[in-house]
Amino acid sequence: MNNESDRLRMAMWIFERQVGWIASADIKVGVLVAIQAAMVGALAAAYGAAKQPEGSALFFAGFALLLSVISLVCAALALFPKTDGPSSSSIYFGKITAHTQEEYGSRLSSVSEAELLADCAQQIYRNAQIAGGKHEHVKRALIWGFASIAPWLFAIWALVAVQGAK
Repeated sequence: MNNESDRLRMAMWIFERQVGWIASADIKVGVLVAIQAAMVGALAAAYGAAKQPEGSALFFAGFALLLSVISLVCAALALFPKTDGPSSSSIYFGKITAHTQEEYGSRLSSVSEAELLADCAQQIYRNAQIAGGKHEHVKRALIWGFASIAPWLFAIWALVAVQGAK
């Protein structure tokens, strides 16, 4: 990269990539929450339909529910907004709205490419931290969610199939 404008364009591209990774974590959480909610709903329906649930059915239903709740807590942690940004920025929404529209317009028109590049570098780093944290929570949510499948299947089987045979 030969000049500051090229570096700034590259920084903006990297910044957009970080924002995309944050969005991809949020999308995964939405899918995971929908699946876990459906599993919990099916478990509740099976429990409601069971005439006299046996101890093993209750154990596995409770265990599956516990794992699902842990998965949902991890998913919720991934969704919590991280709004702490740099102390000064022409890019970060929290700092932009701390000024009037006129003040921000004046600031933006007078900022140099070097200042914008430094601002982008701060934003890139902070958004990389946010993306990393979100994806770690999503990973944990997925692990707990997948762990809930086996006890959930057994609980559904024990509540529906076994109870229906009685």
